[in-house]
This record gives sequence, C-alpha cells and structure tokens, in this order.
Amino acid sequence: MVRLLVFIALIVFCCLPVCGQDQNCESKFAAKVKGMPAEDTLAARISYIECLMYENPTQAMSAIKAYMTRKDVLENKNVYRTSQFLYANILLNQSEFEQALVVYDTLNARAEAEEDYYRKAYVALNKGIIYRRMGQHGKCLEEYVKGLEAARKCEHTGMQATVLQNMGVFYNTIEQFENAITSLKEAFQLYAQDKNERGKAMVAANLGISLKNLGQTDSALVYYIEAASSFEKEGDFYNLAKMKSNIGQLYMAVEGYGPAAVYLEEAITMMEKQNNYSDLINTLNAQADLLIRQAKFDAAQRSAARAAALAEEKQSWYGARNAYAYLATAQEKLGNYKAALDAHRKSVVFNDSLNSEEQQELLAEMQAKYEAEKKDLELLAKDNELALQSAQLKLVNYTSLLLLLVIGILAFNFVRIRKLNRLLSTQGALLADKNQALASMGDFKDRLLTIISHDVRNPLTGLKSILALQASGAISQEEFDEWNIEATKRIDAALSMLGNLLEWSKSQLVGLKPFVEEFSGELFMRELIEQVQYQAALKGVTLKWEVAPTLICHTDRHMLRTSAYNLINNAIKFSDKTEVVHIELRKQGGELLLRVVDQGIGMSAEQLERVRNPQDIYTTYGTENEKGTGIGLVLAYDLVATMGGRIEVQSTLGEGSTFTVFLPH
Repeated sequence: MVRLLVFIALIVFCCLPVCGQDQNCESKFAAKVKGMPAEDTLAARISYIECLMYENPTQAMSAIKAYMTRKDVLENKNVYRTSQFLYANILLNQSEFEQALVVYDTLNARAEAEEDYYRKAYVALNKGIIYRRMGQHGKCLEEYVKGLEAARKCEHTGMQATVLQNMGVFYNTIEQFENAITSLKEAFQLYAQDKNERGKAMVAANLGISLKNLGQTDSALVYYIEAASSFEKEGDFYNLAKMKSNIGQLYMAVEGYGPAAVYLEEAITMMEKQNNYSDLINTLNAQADLLIRQAKFDAAQRSAARAAALAEEKQSWYGARNAYAYLATAQEKLGNYKAALDAHRKSVVFNDSLNSEEQQELLAEMQAKYEAEKKDLELLAKDNELALQSAQLKLVNYTSLLLLLVIGILAFNFVRIRKLNRLLSTQGALLADKNQALASMGDFKDRLLTIISHDVRNPLTGLKSILALQASGAISQEEFDEWNIEATKRIDAALSMLGNLLEWSKSQLVGLKPFVEEFSGELFMRELIEQVQYQAALKGVTLKWEVAPTLICHTDRHMLRTSAYNLINNAIKFSDKTEVVHIELRKQGGELLLRVVDQGIGMSAEQLERVRNPQDIYTTYGTENEKGTGIGLVLAYDLVATMGGRIEVQSTLGEGSTFTVFLPH
C-alpha cells in the first residue's frame, strides 16, 4: 500500500504543474526524513529527485542516474522500478522524447507481462503526452485510448480522470471542441467523485477553453469561476491569478467591462507578488485593451507602457509587440502623434523580429532535413559498396566452384548469379533515386530562399523606406495618407505570401496527412468569406456566396480553407473593379464541390494548359499589377490531391475563369 501511494504521488507530480516553492528541495528532504529510519529514506529520496526535476533539471538527471546505480536500490525491485518511471519522466520534462519512449516501452513490456494495468495506463498516458508534443496526433490519440482502457480495467478513477483530462486537452489542441467537452466532463465527474479539488480545477479551466471556442460564453464563464474557486480552496494562488485573468478577458469578449476591470486588476496584483512576469505582461496588455475600449486613454497608456518595459526586460517579444501596439493607439487618441509613431515603429520592429525568427526556424528545419537526408544517402552508399564487395567475393568463389563441379551445378550457379545481378541493379536504382531526391531538395531550398529574398523581403524593404521618409518629414502627411491604401495592399500581399510559403514548405519537407473531421459548411463559408472580404473590398470586387444551411462537410477543414483562400484570392487578383466573384459550396453525388467563378480577364489556351498542370511555379500580374509568388495555386493543387480530390479549370480569354474542387465525401 505504501509503495502504491509513492507511485501515485509520482504521477500527480508529473501530470500537474508545480506552482511556486516555499523552500528548496534540499531543505524539504531534510525535513521529511528527520527522525525516519534509515531503510525508509531510500524511497523518500525519490521525492527529493522529483522536486529537483523542476527546480534544477540538470541536477535531477545526475541524481537519478546515480540513484539507479546504488546497490540498495538495485536490490529493491519496487524502488528500482519507481526510479525508472522517474527517470523517464525527467527525460520527458527535458524534451528528450526518443530516449523517454525507449524507457517507457521497457516499463510497458514489464507491466504487460505482470498484467499491471495501472502502470500500463500510466505509460500510455505519458507516451500520449510525448506524441502530442511531437505533433504526431494519430499516435497520441491511440496511446490515450490504450491508457483509458487500462485504467478502466484496474478500476482506478483517478487514473481514468487524468487520461480523460489529457484527451480533452488534446482535442482542444486540434480544435475538436465537442469531443474535448465529452472527455473533460467525464473527467470532472470522476475528480468530483474522488473529491480531488485540484483535478476539478484543471478540468474546469480546460472546459472553459472548449466552451469559449464554441461561442458558449456563459457556460465557459461558469467553469472558469468553478476553476478559480477550486484553486482558491487548494491555496494555489499562482493558477488562481491566471484564472482571474482569463475570467476578465472573457468578460471583455461580451463587453462586461465592469467585472472585467475588477478581475484583471486582481490578477495583476497577485501576479506582481508571485513574480509571474510572463502572465503579468499578457494581463497588463489585456488591461490596456480594456481601457482603450472604455476610452480611458491615460490609464491605457500607463498599462501599455508598463507592459512594454517589462516585456523588453524579460525579452518577451510577443508581449512587447502587443504592448507597443496598444501604447500607440492610446497615445494617438490622446493626440501625442509623435509618441504614437515611435510606439508604432517599435511594434513593427518587434513584429519583424518575430517574423524573422519564424523564417529562421523554417530554414533550420529545412537544413536539418537536408543534412539527415544527406547522411542517409552516405550510409546507403557505404552499404552498397560493402554489398558490392561481398557480391564480388561470392562471384570469385562461384567461379572456383565452376572448375570443380559438374555441368548441372554450373547451371545452378548461373541462376544465382542472375539473381545477384538483379539485386545489384535494384540497389543501384535506389541509390540513383536517393541522389535525385537530394538534388531536388537542394533545388527546393534554393528556390525558397530566392522567393524569401526577393518576393517577400523587397516589398517589406519598400514599406520600411516609405515609413522612414514620413517619419523624417521628407513627405507630407497628405502624401503619406494617399500612399496608405497601397501600403495596406502590399502588407496584405506580403503576409499572404508568407502564409503560402510556410504551408508549401511544410508540405514539401515534412509531408501532410489529411485530418478528416465533421463541420458546418455554412460556418466554414462565413469564416472563409470574412478572411478574404477585406482584400476584395480594397479592390472594389463583390463576393457572392452560396451554401445550404444544413450542409455538413466531412474533410480536412484546414486544407480546404487554405485551398479555397488561394483560389478566391486569384479570382480577386484577376478581376476588375465592380466585377463579381461567385463562390459555391455543395454536395454533388458522392463528392463535396467547391466552385470559384470570376468575370475577370480569363486565360489563353497556353496559360490554361500551364494552370491545369502546375508542375512549376508560374505567376502573372493581376489587373492592378498585383504580383504573387505563384505558390498559391501550386499549394491548392497539392492540398486537394493530398485529400484525394481534383481541381478542374475552365476559362475563356476576356470572359473569366471557373475553378472547381471535387473532394471525396
């Protein structure tokens, strides 16, 4: 029973966040073992290493490795196994996922042999967490289902609730909020049955997130307040402060500005005492936003300035970008135009820095993929060389035998030699394919760098130059206002290019798999039109759309939205002012049909052929000399093909074009 309690404590410590520490791990351990028999301190030291896992991860890793080599630990089967679980948890906590999976697989095999369903559930839970962090959603859900089955077999309500809670978090991550609510409500009931206030609080907070995303604000507010109440009962003021901030921002969403102000101020006061700077920065920004909505611009300026200073000190670039944006708005409303311009410039600088970091991460991912592929090819070449040497040696032996054996054995060896030659031919073809793939990856990398350096960087450089001229007084405010509409178009175009570049790069390097889900066609269309409406309005193009209110779609929502967005943007690009773009979404037979029809300039037979077979990136200027990367259409074709569908195109020069997407349904 004591061993089981120690193991449960390990699970709770691993699965729930640690919020503040009143004393260090060494003093806690000394207080715990004071007066304890020497033989009992062996298991107690595990708690000490658990504490180090968050206080000093490097020291925790060294401590657990040393602990697992002790003779008394090795001789105690239960203590050694518990230390193995802790070792795997430390690896997970330090994002050493591959090593952690190896240890968990070893522990799972032992638990399965002993029919220990509790430990099987625990291993599956943590493997699911690893796969979720690695972005392998299918494997993540598979492990959570295994964990839930094992937890139900051993009838342990606490473990069932923990797995269901993590399933709910996973469903929230992939935006399946209805499934998240189902899992989280069951977890909430189990935690309530066990009178686990902390578990109830964590589940209630996640339920609030699910309901908020479904637009059920009143229900979300009820669960947020429930979570705050449970955190307060548990004395967890760290999470209580975060929850108060969430409640305040939820009240803001429904224009309950009075309660929002109270909750945000309480959260700020608590976070200041806790030195919780990251959440404090976000809450100060929320307070600045609220004060701007209330037209309290002096107070908004103070909150935003404080958030900006703290964000720069703590190097929180997202927080700094948002803080300077709010500061610029507040100062503009107060008539401090020079200060507002300075704040806006800083916001742009931080935003550019964040975009640059994202591009660097993408390039680093590309480089890693390139190096890994290159290494694989080098290993394959060595293997082929060894295989060839081995084959040559066998051939010499066969030749010697030919001098000694009869004609029948000669025929047999002749057959063997033919098989060997076919094997060598196959290996040579494989090596050639790998070399071709490596060359294609190099071409892809060069092509992407060219697009980033010219089609994305140059427009942003031009915008920066104009802003510098305006700030220095080289151009008048009237001239700047005239240029502002064109600047907005260029910014939107650059952002659209970046979005397509990231999606296209992901599909080329990582490969995409469709995630089929069920969603409302009408809601999907409203969100899509809202996304492209601004670009159409800037150009004076009218969007007309048609969808049945009862249409339910079964496909990958993200891939369909990205494909449709690029097709509609192309239609706007090649339409003149006052023209109409029609968008239609409906079922046709056993397929889902999305049609985009424009009245624009249309295409010649040669252009139509290139568009129907987009093997290379191809782009032309729009009716107002808009320029794109050409990736948008290629990306749409790739994503539709990935979903098992097809795109058909009809166009007549001078009369417009029709793009129709057919998807299995």
